[in-house]
Order: sequence, then C-alpha cells, then structure tokens
Amino acid sequence: MPKIVDYEERRKELGTALLEVLARDGIEGVSVRSVAAQAGWTRGVIAHYFSDRDELLLYAYRLALQREHAMVRNRDGDPVGRLVALLVRALPIDEASSLDYRIFLGLLGRLADRPDLAASLASDHAAYEARVLDAVGFAIDSGAIRTALSAETLANMLSIYVDGLTVGCAINPHQITQANLEAQITAFLRTVARTDTTQTEPSDAPH
Repeated sequence: MPKIVDYEERRKELGTALLEVLARDGIEGVSVRSVAAQAGWTRGVIAHYFSDRDELLLYAYRLALQREHAMVRNRDGDPVGRLVALLVRALPIDEASSLDYRIFLGLLGRLADRPDLAASLASDHAAYEARVLDAVGFAIDSGAIRTALSAETLANMLSIYVDGLTVGCAINPHQITQANLEAQITAFLRTVARTDTTQTEPSDAPH
C-alpha cells in the first residue's frame, strides 16, 4: 500500500528546516533548494507543499505567530500582566523570536512585488491587533485599567508603541532585556491610563 502522508505535518517539517537554514545562513541563505536540502528532500518534492520561497517564509511566520499566541494564552496572571505579555511576545526578545522577526523582515522586502503576500500579512497583523484589542477590553472591563480612552484607541496606541520598540530591539538586540521591555511597556501604559495590578514594577523601569 502507498504510504499515507500527513500533509500538514510535512509542511511543519519544512517550516522547521527553514528556521534551521535561517539560523545558520541568514535570510539570504533561505531558498527552496536550501530548505529542501536541510529537510533531506528534493526540490521536486517540496513543490508539492510550497510553490516558492515567499510561500515558505509566510508559512514559517504563521507557525511562529501560533507559537507566540499559545505562550501568551496559557499564561496566568492579572489582566494587565497578560496584556503586557502579549505585547512583549511580539518583540524579538530571544533566539526564537529573533528568527521569527528576521522572517518578517524578509517578507516585508517582497510586499511591493507580491500584492497577494501583502494581503496575507495584513490579515495576520489584523488578527494580532484583534488579540491586543481583546486583551485591552478585558483589562478595562475587569477594572484593571481605568481610562477615558476607548479600548480601540488604547489598543492602537500600544500597538504603535510596540512597533517602535521593535526597531530598538533589532538595532541593539544585546542591550535590551525582556524585563526592561516589560518595564517600558508598563510605564507607557501608566502614562495613558491608570492601572491596578498586583505585580511589582521592575526596578529598571524608566522614570
């Protein structure tokens, strides 16, 4: 009997191989050929799962989003702590998330030539912003955040602020710690809204 192939599992294997190539050779070293070689497959076989390099990158990026979302979803803590955790996990704060960010940068460079890719990334980003909005709304509804701003406005401000932090992380990856980023986001949140949290503010929070 012919072997039954788990289509999605094979795609995940290729996503893992892409991350291994990226870690070793950088974004310029990622290609259908190099990922196929890393996975021990031929280019002809990989074509059954991905049409080109861009599709490979997009799939690996979406796997990363799922992983980061699961980490935050399973986190215990107060509403403000969960909101800050969601925002921090969007930043390149460790080896895994730094690789994810490099994939994102590689995709950004292709948007002008690939409108379909731009639409896919826009959809993914909208889903992330919806999670931020849900977390903000929950914190407001629970009384952990008190603000005259609408949940939509506060969520948008936080997303823009974190986008700015991302640039700093990319430029100085070894000078920024997760604790420092949590402190910066918490401090920013407290400048635009009153927060009630059982957490102690990190000692390296900016003043």
